[in-house]
Amino acid sequence: MTLRAQGHVDEFEFEEGVDVGDIREVFIRHDDSALFGSDDWFLESVTIQHHVAGKAWKFICKDWLRKTKDLKPEKLLSEAVVIAL
Repeated sequence: MTLRAQGHVDEFEFEEGVDVGDIREVFIRHDDSALFGSDDWFLESVTIQHHVAGKAWKFICKDWLRKTKDLKPEKLLSEAVVIAL
């Protein structure tokens, strides 16, 4: 894992030929490790682009991923805006 500063964007690529199909939801979490002295992360959104299909899915979060007594640092994002590329 690489430490990321505020405003950083992480990008990941699937191998060529992998078809992920239509994406209906995204489950995201962090490992509860402290970044820069805090284990709270603010997640703006998750965007998944499928260049071959010519579209993208944007899942808006605008919330904190934080661990509390009752909550785990995870979110299930299930409403996406589909964007033509």
